[in-house]
Amino acid sequence: MGSPSNSLRSGLLLLTVAALGIGALADRTAAPAPGPGLSAVAVLVAMTLGLWASGLISEALTTLVFFAGALLFRLATPEAVFAGLGSSAFWLVFSGLIIGAAIRATGLSGRIAAGLAPLLARSQAHALAGAACFGVFLAFLMPSAMGRVVLIIPLLQDLGERLGLEEGSPSRRGILVGGILGTALPSTAILPSNIPNNVLAAIYEGLFHRQMSYSDYLWQHFPVLGLVKALLLIALLRRFYRDAAPWRGLSAPGRMGPWSQAERRLSLWLGGAILLWLTDSLHHLSPAWVGLGVAIACLLPGIGVLPGDTLQRINLEPLLYVSGVVGLGAVISASGLGQQMALWLESGLPMAPAGGFGNFLALCGVSTLLGLLTTLPGVPAVLTPLTERFAAMSGLPASLVVATQVVGFSTLLLPYQAPPLVAALQLTSLSRREMAKILLALAGLSILVLWPIDYLWLSAVNG
Repeated sequence: MGSPSNSLRSGLLLLTVAALGIGALADRTAAPAPGPGLSAVAVLVAMTLGLWASGLISEALTTLVFFAGALLFRLATPEAVFAGLGSSAFWLVFSGLIIGAAIRATGLSGRIAAGLAPLLARSQAHALAGAACFGVFLAFLMPSAMGRVVLIIPLLQDLGERLGLEEGSPSRRGILVGGILGTALPSTAILPSNIPNNVLAAIYEGLFHRQMSYSDYLWQHFPVLGLVKALLLIALLRRFYRDAAPWRGLSAPGRMGPWSQAERRLSLWLGGAILLWLTDSLHHLSPAWVGLGVAIACLLPGIGVLPGDTLQRINLEPLLYVSGVVGLGAVISASGLGQQMALWLESGLPMAPAGGFGNFLALCGVSTLLGLLTTLPGVPAVLTPLTERFAAMSGLPASLVVATQVVGFSTLLLPYQAPPLVAALQLTSLSRREMAKILLALAGLSILVLWPIDYLWLSAVNG
């Protein structure tokens, strides 16, 4: 017999699969019309999100269960189920794994960390704040949050080592969390720097025939959702990652040797990639394909900087997890479940006819809660088409209704909502519980502090 924990896991897994089957059969019996019913899709979504959030089984295995359940019960087309395999997020993670390995293998991450370490070595507070600020700085350079996360992780790991911090110590984990969240969360206030932002801009332009301005978006959202949120993050890092060990500052730095040929080549490729990422509005090349080009260069015999067996040693779990997150969002969108969920939430909203702060809070809450179901990229896809309806119902101007989406998808509750954080958990030793703890604390502070401030700020800048 297996252990009690294994038996529990097996039993719960069988129950969830049985619930999926019963839901699908009942739905087909009650609704003979063609196409999947929402109740069966809802069971599949609830099961997948529950397994991801609880960690009952691995994220990759949960993804495979999701794939199999959706296809066996014909709840979605293969194109929707496997949408993640063709998504830019999938290929950004793939290229990020290669580029991250190259940065470590060539020693370039250590060289960059050696340059950063003296700036952050004064105290633990300086190190935590510096890691978060470095993450925010990268958000202005690279348009892809996924790309930034996979690039910053080896730099932060080498930075912790350069500062003489023990593996697994609170200070070292805090630096890692600070850099990751610093580059993932405030970037929702920088238009091209996150997938939900870009989805919102694209749908907004299609519906209202007006382009979102980079500068206007930055002015509306970055002062509060970027800058103040970064300050709250730094305060939480200092609270959660207090280290009883005395701060030692720099470890014996030694003298960096001359640049190797591999470092020079990789620096040239990364510099070219960053230039292309910065100018994507001119050439319209996806950051994913730029990253893939750099990854291929790292692997090519003769000019590459990685051994020939690198592809054989890649951990596929991050790729499966990200493809599952994107595929889940596609299934929710294709089935109409997301829109039905938004309308259900709408019907229960306590709206005052004259508009005001209460209606603003209610719409921010809808966006935040919807992110638990659709993940963050699905929030603007579901809510933007409902802008005029929400504006008429709430008495708020359409610009403010659109802004509530940004407030909502900048308020993360659990890591699985954001593919970049999913990738970060797979690429580091950080636990899902640890990341969820600081996300929930930051979300609570955001609701209590940022949302009221943001309402006042948005009301002022929107006239």
